[in-house]
Amino acid sequence: MNTEFMRENTNKNSKLEACNPNKMEGNMEELLKALGVKSETEAVVKIDAINAKSAKIADENEVLRKENEKLLAEAREAKITQAIAEGKIAPSQKAFASTLIAKEETLFEEFVKANEGLKSKALLNEVDITNSGNPEANGEMTFDKLIEDPEAATNLLKTNPDEYERLKNKYMEDNR
Repeated sequence: MNTEFMRENTNKNSKLEACNPNKMEGNMEELLKALGVKSETEAVVKIDAINAKSAKIADENEVLRKENEKLLAEAREAKITQAIAEGKIAPSQKAFASTLIAKEETLFEEFVKANEGLKSKALLNEVDITNSGNPEANGEMTFDKLIEDPEAATNLLKTNPDEYERLKNKYMEDNR
């Protein structure tokens, strides 16, 4: 019975690995002592109780992992919503931001920081602030639009003075 018990309940514990039929009695006594029991039957009951408790802890851990995952997703969504509300990213960038923050939160933060230079009413209104193409065709920010929207002009001057100067210079060249 000792040998069968040991085969069924083999563990990576060094005391159990050291067991062999020639030394079973001494090792069984050590196992019984370590478990705080007096018989093999009590040892089986104790090991079953330990296994049950371990399974319960594993189940609880899985529940907590899922809850943590849910809370992280909610926090990430709140960060994206806040960045949109503050004009740091455009609403059209939400899907990209969601993918980015799920992969690496620091990359999302870098992305938001890089976009801060574009923060203006133009960004909130999904106007593309680039220096390519026809401004009227693609909604590009122009100095004419900044003249009509002093708040956007002030924001652009504070957040991206180089772009403000570029638009102003283009306006001056075009209106000579």
